Amino acid sequence: MSTGTIRRITFKLAKVFGVLLAVLILFVLEENIRGWVGLHLYLHQLRAQGEKFTLAELQLPKPPTEGNGATALLAASKVLHAMSHKCPLASSPPDTMKLVAPGRAQVLRQLPTLKGLDSQGSWQTYTWEDLSQQLIEAEKPLRQANEALAQPLLQLDLDYSQGFPLSLPQLNEVRNVCSLVCFGSTRQHSQRKH
Repeated sequence: MSTGTIRRITFKLAKVFGVLLAVLILFVLEENIRGWVGLHLYLHQLRAQGEKFTLAELQLPKPPTEGNGATALLAASKVLHAMSHKCPLASSPPDTMKLVAPGRAQVLRQLPTLKGLDSQGSWQTYTWEDLSQQLIEAEKPLRQANEALAQPLLQLDLDYSQGFPLSLPQLNEVRNVCSLVCFGSTRQHSQRKH
């Protein structure tokens, strides 16, 4: 075979490949356009039937203020967070039990001391007297948190239009407050028994 023949065959193959590629691209474009048009026609039909698709159309109700303990719980969590430097329990209550085997736990109120994280994130040993003193210091915001948790509704006013990037920084503080409220009520309950 001569070089000219090889060039002609290569040129013809390149042309065929180019045509096939162009047909494939046109097919994909046509399918995308057809799908986009079909989707918008279907959405138009659904909207004509009264369906709603955006948050603005849904008109989500604002959370009620009556019987909603979310605002009070957030306020208590901010106070406890501000106290966390002088009262480490306010940000991280100690563990109340330790797993010792599968399906078995040791209740830590039986131990003379407990370990918990301080405000710098390092482990610290607490005596029961230390914990009692810190619970006394945190009594007012803990009472407020307890009252907020007793409300029939805990609903925050969130901007759902942000979608997945919606920031929820208050959740960690509220989680700490709830665990501290549980810890405080467990400790008071165990003290009443003794």
